[in-house]
Amino acid sequence: VYVDDVSGTVTGLVTRLDAAGAPVVVPNAEVVLLRNGAPLAFALTGSDGRYAVPLVTPGALQADAFDPVTAGRGRASGTVIAGALDTTVDVSLDALGLM
Repeated sequence: VYVDDVSGTVTGLVTRLDAAGAPVVVPNAEVVLLRNGAPLAFALTGSDGRYAVPLVTPGALQADAFDPVTAGRGRASGTVIAGALDTTVDVSLDALGLM
């Protein structure tokens, strides 16, 4: 029996700019995947600023990220295609929660 893989995995890196303007990773950032404004999944970044969400249905989506330490927020878009390749949606945070 052969079953098609009808989902994908979304992975990404959450970063912000430090005082010198260099990108740094954001550990423990909250990431919400949304489709048409409705939440699909929630993840936290690890100590390396990375997150992964498996079993996401194919289609366009947005990743909203929030850093509870700095109140920085960011948003990025991507499209999940079913199969073996991960969909990478990296998010850069803006300072003070401004988008």
